[in-house]
Amino acid sequence: AKRRGIYIVLGSVEERTADARAYDTCVVLNPEGEMVLEYRKMSPVGIKCAGTEPGIFETEHGPVGVLLGAEAEEEARWAPLLAHEPILVLNPTRAPMLMDPVLAKSHPELQVVAWHQGFVTLGRSVESRTRNCPFAFARADAPLEAGGAGTSVLIEPHRSVLAPSWSASFIAVDTTLPADMRTARMPGWRQLLVEERIRSAVRDRAILMDEEVERGPRYVVWTLQLPDRAKRSLLGHSLVKTLKELRAEEAALVESSRVDRRSFLTPLTPPTSGKLLYAVVSSKGSLALWDTKLKREVHSIGLGQGSVMAVGQGRG
Repeated sequence: AKRRGIYIVLGSVEERTADARAYDTCVVLNPEGEMVLEYRKMSPVGIKCAGTEPGIFETEHGPVGVLLGAEAEEEARWAPLLAHEPILVLNPTRAPMLMDPVLAKSHPELQVVAWHQGFVTLGRSVESRTRNCPFAFARADAPLEAGGAGTSVLIEPHRSVLAPSWSASFIAVDTTLPADMRTARMPGWRQLLVEERIRSAVRDRAILMDEEVERGPRYVVWTLQLPDRAKRSLLGHSLVKTLKELRAEEAALVESSRVDRRSFLTPLTPPTSGKLLYAVVSSKGSLALWDTKLKREVHSIGLGQGSVMAVGQGRG
């Protein structure tokens, strides 16, 4: 940190105290190489002890907050953090995979769908907290091959940069200071009408209490670096592709995962066997049952393209 003149956030390490207590602790070093924060996770897992103070450290630009792992999804962790009016909230995490790892390797297109769904959920949660306290949110997630979910992302009131990762990668982002976020917005932002706030309250009830909430178009950047295995699968086993063609097909894959709502993945538990199966329904109309224990398809059937509209667990 001192040699480069930068802040370094070391994520989560196990801390053991003299009285045999164990904590999940985030350590932050400043550009002088000094330790400026030892944040003990306030929502520990298992036998770890809980910290008592929010993770905040001061920089020359303003306060920066830290949330470890799933704390970013917990309402109770946000209030004490936002009381310090941070300019940036960092979220080092190793989020659990959103689907069976073997299934993800066999069907990389389903992992893209799962990534998009996870980003949408997280984006809505962070967006609701930036209305009264604008800040940048940056999650650094372990990649799929390292046991994480690969859901690294930058979220700001006016934009999102989605950076899913299969393997280890280096991501550089330029965050926006709160004072510059209003001028960085795209044209078209305006104050919501009462009727629009009521409709939006389906997902965020707090919006009813904010009479001056504004909405408008946002920049959304999706960066997707597929592994060689997935590229070969998605390119139909073609061995020769130009870089332009490869990028075009990867972009088409991402776009189809966002707009095609006829592709589904849902867990099923048959009442007779009790095994956990996944129903994988593609936009081409194929239905396959995937056994997570045997790591293979146990049954498949063609339903016909365009006939699939929804998948779910029945009753009775």
